Amino acid sequence: MLSKKIVLGIAVCACLSGCVRVEMKPEKLVSETVSATKDAYQAIKRKATGTQEREFIHRMPMRSDADSHAQVQECIKFVKRLAEDASERKTQILSESTEVINGERGQTLTCAVRAII
Repeated sequence: MLSKKIVLGIAVCACLSGCVRVEMKPEKLVSETVSATKDAYQAIKRKATGTQEREFIHRMPMRSDADSHAQVQECIKFVKRLAEDASERKTQILSESTEVINGERGQTLTCAVRAII
């Protein structure tokens, strides 16, 4: 009975092996493995300490009468304040990004901050 299951399992694997293709690129294998290991370590560490990684986003219409650089700084400052208010702990900013989107109603500024809270 056991040998029939083993033979059947091998036959199924042999049939499926023709349908499945696994491709590994050795030049990226080491760097992606290291990156995945670091991400896993950080996730476990954050879970143990009760911290989280979050992304905070704010959108606002661009004013044509104001300096665009000043508007970007105002938007980033607002999003950082949101991140800091989300937790009683010290916030660690990981990255900041801004994007200006041209639409039918004018330009919209989108600001994002990734932070550990």
